[in-house]
Amino acid sequence: MSVDLSTIKSSLDNNKDSYLDLTHQLNNYNEIYNVNFYLKNMNTLEHERLERASQNIKTKVLKLKQEYMLMDYSCHEYRMRSNIMYVSIIVVAFIFIIVAMFYQDKIAQNVAIIICIVVASLYLLLVIFILLSNSKRRNYAWEQYYWQEMKKKS
Repeated sequence: MSVDLSTIKSSLDNNKDSYLDLTHQLNNYNEIYNVNFYLKNMNTLEHERLERASQNIKTKVLKLKQEYMLMDYSCHEYRMRSNIMYVSIIVVAFIFIIVAMFYQDKIAQNVAIIICIVVASLYLLLVIFILLSNSKRRNYAWEQYYWQEMKKKS
């Protein structure tokens, strides 16, 4: 049995070429995998960065809404107290007018007492309604509308 050297040499060359070709493909695969891994990491980092920026914006918006609501509530409470003071001044002035008319004998004592009682009860009723509206405003679900995260429109 004779061994042909040219056949061995050609088979070695073919094996070498196929080996180099497979090695080249493997290197290409590793490079592609590394590039894909790098891109995946970059996408993840970019996504996290955008998520943090979005969260910061949401936090700032919510903080501004909270400040607005607190300022609006304090303005409303000041307006409520000033309205109570205005009505108090008007009621006291009206009662003084009734008392002055009573002392000048313009109206009878029974009529003056009835008018003062009606005015005082209307004043108390008005103050109760103003305080009730303010307590409803205080108990309004701020958390639902203003203090939770903004809901995305679908």
